[in-house]
Amino acid sequence: MKKFLIIKPSSLGDVLHAFPAVHALCQAFPGSAADWIIHPAFQELLDYMPCVKRKILFRRKEMGTWNGFFREFPPFLKELRHEHYDAVIDLQGLLRSAIFSRLASAEIHAGPEKPKEPLSRFCYGAKMTFPGSVHHALEKNNAMIQSLFPDKKFNFSFLLPENPEKREAFWTLLRQEAVLQADSGTALQEEAGEKQRKILPRSVGFAPGARWKSKQWGSAFFAAVIRNMHEQQSGLRFFLFGSKAEQHLSREILAQTAGIPVIDLCGKTTMGQLVEGIRAMSLFVSNDSGPMHIAAATGTPVAAMFGPTRPDLTGPYCVRKQVFEPELTCIHCFKRYCDTEICHERLDPAEVAAQSLRLMK
Repeated sequence: MKKFLIIKPSSLGDVLHAFPAVHALCQAFPGSAADWIIHPAFQELLDYMPCVKRKILFRRKEMGTWNGFFREFPPFLKELRHEHYDAVIDLQGLLRSAIFSRLASAEIHAGPEKPKEPLSRFCYGAKMTFPGSVHHALEKNNAMIQSLFPDKKFNFSFLLPENPEKREAFWTLLRQEAVLQADSGTALQEEAGEKQRKILPRSVGFAPGARWKSKQWGSAFFAAVIRNMHEQQSGLRFFLFGSKAEQHLSREILAQTAGIPVIDLCGKTTMGQLVEGIRAMSLFVSNDSGPMHIAAATGTPVAAMFGPTRPDLTGPYCVRKQVFEPELTCIHCFKRYCDTEICHERLDPAEVAAQSLRLMK
């Protein structure tokens, strides 16, 4: 086995949950390499996977239209069939990804025995399984790879390696921000000039956004957590991370935290800068979201809010973590929207602040 194709286009957390399995796979077959079908938004993540040699971009949005499909699919198919693989491994389990698996030229077409969309299983020549005792998405990926090659010994331990180029890009972003001219600017400027520095001391990152509305504790909640942290421990700095679509949240938080050193990086980072920025934090506080999984994958202590989803299935996969869940009978409803959003009202910002600060590295 020398050449693998991995199919796991999205989302951010799902891609990261596949990293330990794919890394272990390539380590178990010395000299092997992998290509990866990935959504363009997450392609920079693959720069953190040493064994990935080629990124095959799946432009889902563009392919979703009639004209876009006939424009985008032929070059995608050409890329897909550019190599002959020893094994194509579909870790997504959708009918679409299963069809991609079958379209690729390979000796083995493998996918989950119980995929998310049942028709997918007819595209697989080899079925991957995991024990019923395994619940977390990351551990399921590991178990499926083990089931595909039962005679191999795998080491599934993996943290995102540091990327010096992207780390320097993050420090450059800090130097460019106007906040460097504020009271804390001199210290930040000095720290940004130290190329070997890995952690911004006494710095707490926040990701107030989430893909589901029901997962998203509001800007008022995060602003209250910041105010409480500021009161409970002196000398802290706060950083806001997120996408451009979430910039309204960071603006609302800034308006509610006047006089506190809060640095807004929301919508200003590339994916690599986001990874290295979160790695540099002493603590990260987040909803159940992609940045939460980055914190776990980089070894940054993470505190996370959970309501509609289950942390045992998709929670932060790391040692230094604190998960906050309101005590409600409707918890883990898996609804994207909620009429009451009562769970967002049942967590005490002061308590979240206090317990989170105990994790700080």
